[in-house]
Amino acid sequence: MAILLDSLGGLDGEFAQELPPAETLTVYGVQVRYPGDGPEVDREEAEQALNLAKDVATGISAKLGR
Repeated sequence: MAILLDSLGGLDGEFAQELPPAETLTVYGVQVRYPGDGPEVDREEAEQALNLAKDVATGISAKLGR
C-alpha cells in the first residue's frame, strides 16, 4: 500500500493524503501470503479491514473514472 500511496502522491497529492489509513491493509496482505506468521484476526477487525479496503478501492476507481 505504501507504494500505491507514493505513486498517487505524484498524481494527486490531496487524494493521497486521504488514504494513509489504507497502509494498515498491508499487514493483511502479508498474512494471506504467509499464513501463520501474524496474529489471529477477530471478526470485528476483519470487517473493519474489509470496509477500509472497499473504501480505498471505491476511491481509486472514482479517481480513475471507473
